[in-house]
Amino acid sequence: MTPCFVFGAVSFNDYNSDYNSKKLEVPHLIQKKRGCAPTSLAMIMKYYGVDPGNYHKMFYSDTFGHSPLAIKYKAGENGFVVRLVNQGSFSEIKQLIDNGIPIIAFGISENFDWRRVKEYIRGDICGHVLVVSGYFSHLSRGTRITNLNINDPGDKKADIINLKEFEENFWNNSVFYGYKNYYIAIAPGGSLQAKALNEIFPYNRSSVVFSFSLYIVYFLEKTFYSLEKFFDFFKIHGVYNLTICLIIIFGLFIALCSLILIIFYRFIFFLKKIY
Repeated sequence: MTPCFVFGAVSFNDYNSDYNSKKLEVPHLIQKKRGCAPTSLAMIMKYYGVDPGNYHKMFYSDTFGHSPLAIKYKAGENGFVVRLVNQGSFSEIKQLIDNGIPIIAFGISENFDWRRVKEYIRGDICGHVLVVSGYFSHLSRGTRITNLNINDPGDKKADIINLKEFEENFWNNSVFYGYKNYYIAIAPGGSLQAKALNEIFPYNRSSVVFSFSLYIVYFLEKTFYSLEKFFDFFKIHGVYNLTICLIIIFGLFIALCSLILIIFYRFIFFLKKIY
């Protein structure tokens, strides 16, 4: 996903003994122009002591970003237990962090450009992901979270974000219909964190329709990057006159997308008739 939104930061010096806090030592990594998803996953992997290698090359390409399922499968390849959670809450985030589990939060940003922290950006919407690695809660509010520690791969350093700002300007929104307060929790297989994660979330949490839509998005994503790899192969080998080939493949791709959408909407109609 394109780096598009940078939050207003809060100084660490703004906090004192009036706050309860927990901060996981997630190493901060910086993405390129695109690539917030692999960079966020790489931060999680390094936190658990797993070397992600060259995380800029974790996926073949980052032209249009990556879906939640792409991150899930890539993490699974490295032996991680993964839970996808829709309609998440801050109490869940607190519970996960208390058990040593940082999360990857998905949201929407307001521009296709990004700037330094403390700058607000207005413009077109786009998706972005980042790591939530800690929290603050004021003693007068009990266990209620007031601020979050974030590792935004689109920024040069980790920072603290006000809860309201995080929720209203990022987490409440999404590029996908029905996708709100969405996050991924990841833990190494066989670890204490994995045991805690399985107890908190025995399964992924999302509706059948939403889960099905994620698989469609993932399939289209895989198809696009396969085509991109195919074109790159011909380009590298000096074959540039691919007009006819491109037209045929593009036509097949459009036909395939249309077929998938028809199946999807028939599936939704079928579910509505049942329920």
